[in-house]
Parts: sequence; structure tokens; C-alpha cells
Amino acid sequence: MADRRLILIAAIIIILVSVVTIYLAPSDTIIPIPNPDENSTHNNDDNISTPQGGLSQDSP
Repeated sequence: MADRRLILIAAIIIILVSVVTIYLAPSDTIIPIPNPDENSTHNNDDNISTPQGGLSQDSP
């Protein structure tokens, strides 16, 4: 029973650490999704001329 509790605690710690790193890391390093504010202020040609990762080319 102690092993099961240890595995549960370890899983909770791993989930918490991953969630904290996702929220604290800059968004471009994880999934590069352009912000709606950037698309409204800049030209749309900038996203086409500079290739970038993610699904930004096909997203409506």
C-alpha cells in the first residue's frame, strides 16, 4: 500500500511541475501559436514570408 501511495504522490508532483513549467515558459518554446493581437497589428504577409512551426499556416 505504501508503494501505491508513493506512485500517486510522484504522479501528482510530475503533473504539477509540468503545468507550472507550461505556464511559466514563453509560449513560443512549447507551441508557437500567433496571438490574435499580433495578427491584428501586423501584416498577414509577415506570417507567410517567415516560416514558423505549428499550424499557423492552415488555421483560419
